[in-house]
Amino acid sequence: MSRTKEAISTSQFASHDHIVIAHFATFETGSDDPSQLVPSNLRTLLSSNDILKLGSGIQQDANLCHKYLGTECHGLVDLKDIHFLVTNTTKEEKRANGEPGLGEMVNMYLDKWMSGKGEVQISNWSLPQPLSAEQLEYAGNDAFAAVILHQVMLSRLDTHWREMLTPSSSSPTKKRKAKGEPCVQNPPAASPEEKKTRARAAKNRKHTAEFSKLTPELGYLYESLKVRSKELMREYDLGPWYVGDLNSILKIVNCTPLPVAVGGFEALTVKKGTKGEFVYEFVNVVRGFVGLEGLVEPEGWREELQEKRMIKENEKEVM
Repeated sequence: MSRTKEAISTSQFASHDHIVIAHFATFETGSDDPSQLVPSNLRTLLSSNDILKLGSGIQQDANLCHKYLGTECHGLVDLKDIHFLVTNTTKEEKRANGEPGLGEMVNMYLDKWMSGKGEVQISNWSLPQPLSAEQLEYAGNDAFAAVILHQVMLSRLDTHWREMLTPSSSSPTKKRKAKGEPCVQNPPAASPEEKKTRARAAKNRKHTAEFSKLTPELGYLYESLKVRSKELMREYDLGPWYVGDLNSILKIVNCTPLPVAVGGFEALTVKKGTKGEFVYEFVNVVRGFVGLEGLVEPEGWREELQEKRMIKENEKEVM
């Protein structure tokens, strides 16, 4: 296996109508000569500034093409740059929360999960044999998701910002772009409302990242707790700020061992209703998940806490 084929074994492209996967590892070549690996039409596609090449961290891919294939890639658009514009993310927030990957952005903007992350993603793509069905599906989804994401992201930007987005290049003469710096002008200072929106977006990104680490079993428990929380909110006409928000549910699910007693919930930093008024509801969901019988809520428990809550609410209204 040549060094070039190991470094760039597969490349995938997509439009709204087609998906093309180039498996360089299977190309019959006599040397590492780039001209034997890159057909003229592919070289034209990569070097054209009029044909946008989309991706997450696409500058790294472009640099590999320049290094191993001798092809300068132009018309590059990093989806992360657009994401940071949509969410108006500051440099401080980037450092604190990191940069989202393609899978995370797919979940964020399309409300879908990409299959294949993990074993398929890290499998051997440089073997001189056809790709597996799982690898083909992963590569195709990866390329097509970028096209759909780009469309959805742009729909959330004002025309002003869309016009300021400029494709970058892998040309070594364009040092600022080659370093992977955002190819957009700096946005104006954010208003207080925009700062709140950014804070919520950062919080959501962090939650999504934590949720993606859950096992399928814990994911099921998470959904069960979320359903019960929504039922309680409807029944008592209360919001997640009291009954239990998604972050509270995530903290419950991430406990080791899982809390199967009221005392276990009282030690958690969760919403008041989660470990107070409705604690037996949530405890019993967890107990059912691990195969234990439900606990009986003490007589008058909920009524007493409801009364205290209503007294506090009335006091706030008077003030």
